[in-house]
Amino acid sequence: MRSLIAAFLVLLLSPSIAFGWGRDGHAVISEIAHRELSPEVLDRVTEILGGRHMAEVGAWADEVRRQPAYRWSAPLHYSNIPPGEPAFVFERHSPPEGCAVAAIKRFSQELVDPELTDDQRREALKFLIHFVGDIHQPLHAGFAHDRGGNDIRVELLGRPFNLHAVWDSGLMRAAEVGPWPEYADRLHARITDHQRGAWSNLNPEVWTTESYQLAVTFAYAIPDDGKLDEEYVQRNIAIVDARLSIAGVRLAQLLNELLGEGDELDAAVDGEAAVPVGG
Repeated sequence: MRSLIAAFLVLLLSPSIAFGWGRDGHAVISEIAHRELSPEVLDRVTEILGGRHMAEVGAWADEVRRQPAYRWSAPLHYSNIPPGEPAFVFERHSPPEGCAVAAIKRFSQELVDPELTDDQRREALKFLIHFVGDIHQPLHAGFAHDRGGNDIRVELLGRPFNLHAVWDSGLMRAAEVGPWPEYADRLHARITDHQRGAWSNLNPEVWTTESYQLAVTFAYAIPDDGKLDEEYVQRNIAIVDARLSIAGVRLAQLLNELLGEGDELDAAVDGEAAVPVGG
């Protein structure tokens, strides 16, 4: 039994096993969203989650995705765009098994469906918290042929990684951002009202396109030898900072729309206007 537990821990902690943002990244996004919710919606979110903080459940979808009952959810953590395409188009790029954009649309609807049970709405909220975070990680909108960088072997400051894991958590560790509550404090303190307005587009297709463009321009821009140095870290940690902040603000804006009084679901999840990446 001890050997099985040890093997599981090695698998869980290995940098070759990549999940969106890692536990700390999802906690940062959830904490920022928590602070951006209206008082009324914060009460409703806390009630739906049974008194738990969003940061406690931010990584839940990663924890259950390999369980037999939740294997269906694995494709919902990312949305791929073929090389050369300019943007994510739902009708063309969302596969039959679903994707992150499809998941955000689905669970937004389930969260406000009065016909569902409390447990179903709680699960919908936990999925929504996670997938909004996931799709803001650039390589969750990467290429299908390399599984969003999972198949690209690199070294980050001399340590073996795959490229996806570098962006999930490796850059944060290399930049020594510190414990996630302090990191969330710093990021939230920098957010301006101008940025809140610039980031207010709630169309997940736009979010995916932003991430895809960042993946192509920055994440995939690696040297031929695959050795990522301090310059790569410093150039890209600012993008990580921005995407975590944007995800937190948008998650709160989406929940404020969905769970606030008098708001229309379609307006929350089907907007058309684009916003500049980074604000």
